[in-house]
Parts: sequence; C-alpha cells; structure tokens
Amino acid sequence: MGNTSFSFKGVIESFVHWRKIWEILYKADKRYFFIIIILTVLSGIFPAAVILATENLINFIQYSTEVGVIEFGNLLPYFGLFALLTFVTGVSNLVLTVFQLNYQNLLVKEINLKIIEKSVSLPYHYFEDSEIYDMLQRARTGAASKPYQIFESMINGSRSLISLISVIGILISWKWWTVFLLLLIPLVSSTSLLKVGNLFFQVNYKRVKEQRKQMYYLNLLTMDRYVKEIKLFDLSKFITERFKVLQEKFYQQDKSLFFKRFRIEMLFTTLSLAIVIYLNYVIINEAFNGVIAIGSLVAYFQAITRAQTSSQELIGTFFNIYQNNLYVNQLFKFLHLEVNNDNKEFTIEEPRSKETFLEANLPQTLEFRNVSFQYPGSKNYALKNISFCIKKGESVALVGENGSGKSTIIKLITRLYKPTEGEILFNNVPINDIPIEKWSKIIGTVFQDYIQYEFPVYENIGFGDWENIDNMKLIKEAAHNSGAHTFINSLPKEYETQLGKWFDDGVQLSGGQWQRIAIARAYMKKAHIFLLDEPTAALDPLSEIDVFNKLKDLSKDKASIFITHRYSTVKHATKIILIENGEIKEQGTHDELIALQGRYSYLYNTQVQNYLEKQPM
Repeated sequence: MGNTSFSFKGVIESFVHWRKIWEILYKADKRYFFIIIILTVLSGIFPAAVILATENLINFIQYSTEVGVIEFGNLLPYFGLFALLTFVTGVSNLVLTVFQLNYQNLLVKEINLKIIEKSVSLPYHYFEDSEIYDMLQRARTGAASKPYQIFESMINGSRSLISLISVIGILISWKWWTVFLLLLIPLVSSTSLLKVGNLFFQVNYKRVKEQRKQMYYLNLLTMDRYVKEIKLFDLSKFITERFKVLQEKFYQQDKSLFFKRFRIEMLFTTLSLAIVIYLNYVIINEAFNGVIAIGSLVAYFQAITRAQTSSQELIGTFFNIYQNNLYVNQLFKFLHLEVNNDNKEFTIEEPRSKETFLEANLPQTLEFRNVSFQYPGSKNYALKNISFCIKKGESVALVGENGSGKSTIIKLITRLYKPTEGEILFNNVPINDIPIEKWSKIIGTVFQDYIQYEFPVYENIGFGDWENIDNMKLIKEAAHNSGAHTFINSLPKEYETQLGKWFDDGVQLSGGQWQRIAIARAYMKKAHIFLLDEPTAALDPLSEIDVFNKLKDLSKDKASIFITHRYSTVKHATKIILIENGEIKEQGTHDELIALQGRYSYLYNTQVQNYLEKQPM
C-alpha cells in the first residue's frame, strides 16, 4: 500500500533506497557519472562569476568616465574575463545537456533490463495474481525513468544550491537580511508542495488496476486477434464507452491536482515576486542617492533575481525528488520481490553423477507418486492423490470433463507449479531437483493457449530450441513431423515468410495452420517427453489423425502425454487415464475401459453416437 497521508517522517522514509539508486547510477556508466557531476558544479559557479565580472566591467566603465580617463586597452581585461565566462557558461551547459541525454538513455536501458530479468525470474503462479500484476505495472509506469529523474533533480538541485550560495555571498556583502527575505517564501511553500506531490502519487498508486483495465480495453479495440469478435458482436461502442469513462475519470483527477498545485505555486510566487520588487526598489533608491555604483546596482539586481530563481528551483527540485522517490520505492519493491529459486544444483543422495538421469540405458520413466495440488489462495484441491507411471515408448491420454484437473497435471510436469503433496520423478529423480534449464530440454510442450509469434516461420518453429534457431535442417524436420511443411512451402517466402499482420508483408495463417506451427515448435526439441494439451483442437478429423500418427511414430523411443476431448484419437494411446474432480477414476487401455462399462465407456459411446447422428443419411 502507498502512504495515505503526508508527514516529514514519510519524506525521510522515501529516501530509503537511495544507496541502491546511486549504485545503479554509478554502474550505468562511471565516466558519464563523474563528468556530469563536475560540469554541474561548474555550471553552478559560473552564474555568480558572470555577475561579478559584469559588476567589475560596468564599475570600471563608470569610474573611467567619471575621472575622464578612458583608454579602451585598459577595458579589455575586464571585457575579456566577462566574455570568457559568458562563453564557457553557454558551452558547459550545452555539453552538460548532451551528456545528460546520453546518460539517461543508458540508465533507462539498464533499469528496463532489470525489470525484464525480474519478471522472467518470477514463478508462473505470480502471473495469476492480480496484486503482482499491479506491482509490476507500478514498477513499469515511468519507474524506469524515475532514477534518472532523481539524478537529474539532484544535479539541477546541486547547481541551484551552488548558484544560490554564491549569489548569497554577493548579497550578504550588501545587506545580510535580504537573504532571509528571499528564502522565507520558498521554505514556507515547500510543505504545501510536498503534500501535493504525495497526493499525485496516491492517485497514481490507486488507479493502477483501472489503468490495466483501460489498457485491456485499448487492446480489445486495436489488436487483430480480437477484432473479428468485437465487430461480430458490435462491441466497439460498448468497450469504447468503458475506455472513455476511465479516461475522463483520470483527466478530472489530474486536472484537480494540477490546479491545486497551480493555486499553491501562484500564491507563493506572487509573495516571492513582491519581495523581489521591494528589494529592487531599495537597490534603485541607494543607486539614485549615490550609495552604490551603477555596476553594483546591476550586480545586485542579477543576484536577487538569481537567488529568487535558484531558491524556487531548489524547492521544486526537492518536490520532484520526493515524488520520484515514491515511484522508485515501488520499483525496488518489485525488484526485491522474494522468489524461491527453483534452479538449484543436485542434492541427490544416490551414488551416481548428476548427468546419469539421462543415460540411454536407463528405463526413462516419469512417475506421479501420491501427488496432490492446491492452487495458491484456493482451499480446494485441484488434484488429489494422483499416481501413475509412463515409460519410454508409451503414450498416455488424459481425458475427462473441463475443469477435472487434466491441464493441472501438465502444469506440474512443466514445473509451472510444485505439488502441494507427493512428488513427480523422472528416472527416480524428483524433477524439482533437476536444474530447470536441463528439465526444459527434456520436455517438449504444446499448450492449448499457445502463442502465435509475429515472427518469420523459421523463428516460430526455432523458438522450440532457440540455440538452433538458424539450423534449417532441424526446423524443416520439425515441420515435417507436425505436418506443417506442406503449407509452409506454399507461403510467399516459405520458411522466411513473416507471420501475422502486425509487420510488413505478414501472412495470417488459419487456426489449424498455427496449431501445426506450435506442434512443430515442440518437436524442435530433442525431448524425451512430449506434452500436448489439446494439440488438435483447431484441426479437422483427418488432420488430427495425421498429427497423432506422427506423434505415435515420434514416441517410439520417447514418452508422450496428451489431452484431448476427441475420443476417436484416444483409443490409440497405450494408456488412458480418466480424471474426475482431480482424482483418477479409471485407467487402462481403450479396450479395457470399454469392457469395464464405466464412465469412460459412457463418454466414448455418447460421443460416437452423437457423431453418427450428425452423419447424412
């Protein structure tokens, strides 16, 4: 949760991650880091130096005019110093701006990579948690640029502070009390501005869920995968109205905050300018009465203006730093999210090497041993005491009604989740003891919600084993095994064809063709176990038979587990497991289960009968 109220304790606590921020700033590019700091110090000193050079130049001209000794050569050193300082000030500011822009790009790149790396490290179940999504959104929303904005504010604040201190020295030499008048209003206004900064943060913190909804509405209206159904059901007006409601709500919130800040700044700016005008009157009065020289008048005018501007900048900088700190704290909250590392080394107490679990002479078995599972936050068991074993050369079909727990078994094998109770073993080794990068090479998976990558064909398939993404021999072999090779050859650029419609020259495939590409991606791996969750849902019956025949050929020296609702293909599996309410109700071959006259037999005969009734007479 964000802080709900403003306090100076909260201001101090907002700086809790500064050490980490400075580590990121320093490591991004040490050279840029130090160059910017040096240029900042100089850019803070130069304005006061220019004011003093101006004062000396004008006073020298006035003095020479009054005494009647005017020699231009004597004026050149004063003018030369003034010109040099003016030139160096302008050039140093330009150089500083260039370095700041480059440094900002480096820093944003660094932080975006940290956010991506953290996201990749999160377990799958984190992405089914709306709170984690909110946390990720808060980290992404501008947080990548906030550390640099803090650094930039520190740079600008340091420059303003150095400039303020230097011009204060000039004003103290005239009238010491002017300093207190110039600093009074900015200091008084700081509390009000910090309160507004906290309000800005609170509004943005609380609107994250609605911002995600707004982005979802935008995706529904602008992405090709949704456009058919949106048009078919004429939903565009309805969803657009939802989008507009949120957009108007955000606009009104921001408008209210902007005017609140404007009223505060207008009040204190008016008071501050009144003080500046009063002090300028005092200076003019003294110059008119001959108390100070004309050059001093100009110098004091500039010093007062600079002091007023620098003090306002300093308070504004502190306001920006405090507000950005609040956002950066959300970034670090996400980056420090605790994750159980599932990629551990072997801790097996068996007398064999770490690699022997893949030796060819092993039986290669995958076993569920008394496995039960509850989804995070759920009181109900999705699986209850599941036990079965599959060996090399076997294929297991998981059948049952929707929500029975079939896909959960696939998620456990792929280690998207860990069993709540029991264990899953590969060659008698718990799969969670096998390094994740090795386990991912053992299994080849097709999920029912597979991704349609907007990439060329060869990359879509090659992603199954990205280390061989340029190996066209392996890619074409995988395409042949999935049955995708035939239609790929008919595409404009064959395997080089861009898929999807997001980018130039893209070709959109049918649902069945996309599914064969996804199956080819799984076959790209030289896997020991193939896992297919509804792999043929978009295929016609003949194509489905072709896919399963190829799977059967591929599984002769491998194992496969597949989920399907078409019982016509299930009967070719070496073992069928019927799941109901998270439990195994029946298992055996097709003939054994038909002879049992149980639930499987009923489901199979019902589907066959429905199919026969639909055939033309």
